[in-house]
Amino acid sequence: MLVGPIPSSISNVTNLESLLLQDNQLNGSIPQEIGRLTNLITLYLWSNMLVGPIPSSISNVTNLESLLLQDNQLNGSIPQEIGRLTNLITLTLSSNMLVGPIPSSSGPILLSMDCNATEGHEADQQLQQTSIREGPGAPMAFLH
Repeated sequence: MLVGPIPSSISNVTNLESLLLQDNQLNGSIPQEIGRLTNLITLYLWSNMLVGPIPSSISNVTNLESLLLQDNQLNGSIPQEIGRLTNLITLTLSSNMLVGPIPSSSGPILLSMDCNATEGHEADQQLQQTSIREGPGAPMAFLH
């Protein structure tokens, strides 16, 4: 089990494609330097004790397909820049303390937002405007 903050020096591993640090006791904030991991495809930080906002630098990780941040203590608004992640398929932000609108994206994603203070009615409207494909392996959208 890993304990403590995510070191900003993680950004020195520039060829990293998967960062799987879920289900540990990581604390502190997600470092802004995470945005330097431009080859990252999978980022799993769920079930830790991370606090603070989601860094807007996450939008620099343009290859990102899966961003799982649920079950932390993240707060603040969801960065609108997340909507620019055109390869993003799965985004889970449930069980945090996030507020505000859900960023619009260029394509359908699997989205889980329960136990946050997102703007409910606005979120419902955004979901209705989201393109949702059906069928095996197709991305889907969920709001709880």
